[in-house]
Amino acid sequence: GLGFAALGGVVIGAAAALKPMIDKAAAMEEALSKNQLLLGESSKAVEAFAETSLRSFGVTNLAALQATGVFANLGKAMNLSEADSASMATTLTGLAGDLSSLHDVSVETALTALRAGLIGEAEPLRKFGIFLDAATLKTKAFAMGLIKNTKEALTPAIKSQAAYALILQEGAIAMGDFARTSDSATNATKTLAGEWEQLQIKIGTAILPFYTAM
Repeated sequence: GLGFAALGGVVIGAAAALKPMIDKAAAMEEALSKNQLLLGESSKAVEAFAETSLRSFGVTNLAALQATGVFANLGKAMNLSEADSASMATTLTGLAGDLSSLHDVSVETALTALRAGLIGEAEPLRKFGIFLDAATLKTKAFAMGLIKNTKEALTPAIKSQAAYALILQEGAIAMGDFARTSDSATNATKTLAGEWEQLQIKIGTAILPFYTAM
């Protein structure tokens, strides 16, 4: 009885230690699948971007793939091609890392604000110095040739395209900030934490088939 109790304790302890790693590996699997479904062949470029996103932008592989999946879905709603959606997704994910670095907020906060801006919610981006009021969006859409005059109503797709262009324009000051300050205490800590997460995912990926089988 004592022997089985001890064995049960070991198994429970091992499961508790391995479960977070398994969960991260499963999340990675889902993120890859989503990108492949939405982007087709262009998902390969996204996966290559995610492999280097931690060192370049302070965004972990998993976070990058999850974010690009969200942005790729929005790209589809904006009537963009798979290649253009992939380009937008990686650009905005990288920008989120740089905004996080420059403004000392979490990457998740920056990603949420960028997503909100694309769907027409301007308020979250103001803390980053990016203003997307209605008049500015119409002026940008007109300059891009998306509408014939500034009195024309913006469709959701056109509004998102104009917002994307303005986000890149007004967020340009932040671009490259993580790389420039990668040796700061905050960014070095972020990189170390990201490397630990990626190690957990590797372990979780290795044991995921056995866990699923059980």
